[in-house]
Amino acid sequence: GAGAFSGANGLTGITIPKRLAPYTRISGETVSGLEGGASVFSGISALGSISIEDGGSHYADVDGIVYTADLSELIFCPAGYVGAVSIPASVTRINDKAFYGCVGVSEISFVGGSLDLVIGESAFAGCEGITSITLPENAKSLGKSAFAGCTALESITLSKHINKFDSSMIENCPALKSIEVAGGVDGSGFFYDNGALYSADKTTLV
Repeated sequence: GAGAFSGANGLTGITIPKRLAPYTRISGETVSGLEGGASVFSGISALGSISIEDGGSHYADVDGIVYTADLSELIFCPAGYVGAVSIPASVTRINDKAFYGCVGVSEISFVGGSLDLVIGESAFAGCEGITSITLPENAKSLGKSAFAGCTALESITLSKHINKFDSSMIENCPALKSIEVAGGVDGSGFFYDNGALYSADKTTLV
């Protein structure tokens, strides 16, 4: 449950049994066995890797990052993860706060052929090590505060299918110089010029 490992500041790695599964509270509410991941391991900055025993029907790990067993959902990256992350093409959702505060992540890339992708709120917030990110062509939704606090982030390339942009997505990104739209602008994207973001037709300041 939430805060299960609170205070385990020296924890650098953990192996989770394959039998871990969602459970039902007395109220009848079904809860994920990891409750979103971030809340279970919150505040453990040394935790660099999470392993899931092979053969589980609910969860799996790839390079120490937790996914659903079918790799359709990226649940959680531990705060102490160091290095580049390559997100499989099978992923259709990146959870809220999946990479929150992962200051050691140096790069995030997406394997070609990614399906329609939904990126949750604050998904990459506080990733102070990334300098650029290119969303896959079929990314269709970007949550609030997605890149907030990415202090070294200089450039973002959006999918042309993303048609909603909130200023909170790039809050406290002082190094940001460029926001582009992959494949050109077709009326559903945005236009970035001299520190300001506009609608694709340049008539509305976003």
